[in-house]
Amino acid sequence: MKMQEKISIFIGGLGGLVVSYFTSLPSVMKVLLLFMFIDYILGVIGGFVNKNLSSKIMFKGGLKKGITLIVIIVAHYLTVITGVDILVDMVVMYYVAMEVLSIFEHAVNADIPLPKVLLKFADRLKEVNEDGDLLWY
Repeated sequence: MKMQEKISIFIGGLGGLVVSYFTSLPSVMKVLLLFMFIDYILGVIGGFVNKNLSSKIMFKGGLKKGITLIVIIVAHYLTVITGVDILVDMVVMYYVAMEVLSIFEHAVNADIPLPKVLLKFADRLKEVNEDGDLLWY
């Protein structure tokens, strides 16, 4: 078997594992990962546009997102040992809200107008995250 075929099989198998893993995640985690990706890309674009793009800042942003995922893993296992099923969902939703706010901030910094309904939603997300409320309305 040629090296190219081995590499293709490896990449295909790895891709299959990644797709399998991500399709089995709860929807809220898929949303969080998507929003983290969008936020990171918008941060890179903003750094490029503002001419302050830095690999150190990019690394720090990626590191923060990695630590966020570690906190979610800890919350998951706290849920497992305590039986408080809503705990991990609340933690993930907190981070989803933080990513949404950051994405909106990137849009505002790029002079993209946001609809009032999104601004009101963002204000409510801030309140929920600050107060720890479970009610969204």
